[in-house]
Amino acid sequence: MSDNELIRIATHDAKGLTDQATAILKSEINKRGIGKELIEGAEAQNKEYTLEELLPYCNLISALNCPICGKSLEKLNATVTAQTISILIITNYEKRPRIGCPKCLKNKNISAAITTLVLGWWGIPWGQ
Repeated sequence: MSDNELIRIATHDAKGLTDQATAILKSEINKRGIGKELIEGAEAQNKEYTLEELLPYCNLISALNCPICGKSLEKLNATVTAQTISILIITNYEKRPRIGCPKCLKNKNISAAITTLVLGWWGIPWGQ
């Protein structure tokens, strides 16, 4: 396995690894000397966080500029938008987490609802 593949696993795909697989990952990272922060990243993906641990990060993120409109007039929020598009016998259902200001999130939800209403209401199995 290349260093890049190992880095990808440690940074993106470590969630759900067994204890044995995590130990092998850590050992290989140490053996290759490609960064102890990779081990911390892999461990962080499998850690259960308390609300008290997450709250400072939530407060920090909510005070950033909106990633959709770029403004910082209101605190950021999060939602999940779901949209269905059906064409003939093919149905595409997309569920996406979104972060933005309340106005932008409302617009994204309305857009997804209209798209589903017009293009996805009759789809099987996810028709609305």
